[in-house]
Amino acid sequence: MSNSEDVSEKQSPPGTPSARPFSQGLARRIIPPLLVLIVAGGIYLYAQHQREQQVADVEAVTEQLCRDVAAIPPGGARPSLAMQLNASLTTVERLQDALSHDPDLDTLHITILRGDAPPPYGDGSATHQAFVDVEGQSRIVLRFYHPGDAQRLQLIGFWTP
Repeated sequence: MSNSEDVSEKQSPPGTPSARPFSQGLARRIIPPLLVLIVAGGIYLYAQHQREQQVADVEAVTEQLCRDVAAIPPGGARPSLAMQLNASLTTVERLQDALSHDPDLDTLHITILRGDAPPPYGDGSATHQAFVDVEGQSRIVLRFYHPGDAQRLQLIGFWTP
């Protein structure tokens, strides 16, 4: 075997792609889409977590508001949580009426739905609805706006089923 034959075996003939550029080309075609899919999956999981957290926020606030409202005497001052949520006096009074069927709240059940009720009950501004059931019956539905920060949660209205 001569030196010239040795060299020709190591080099590819002109015009034929070598193995290395092929693998680099394959990597260039596969890696960017995989990175996009990984980033998109991460964004989806984060958004899903945020949605679940918002539902948990609304449920916890609704339960605490119900307990606060049930504890005040009829015609009493609005609880501080109701004021923090910018709840109107009418909303607090209607919630108090709805809870009067079970003052101890033994049968209180809260169901949270995302989105607003269709007209005429909702106007599209609520992000969540809290269905307040007492003694197995829906008594009132509270409409909440959750801007993404639980500290800025607002009770923007209600409707009765």
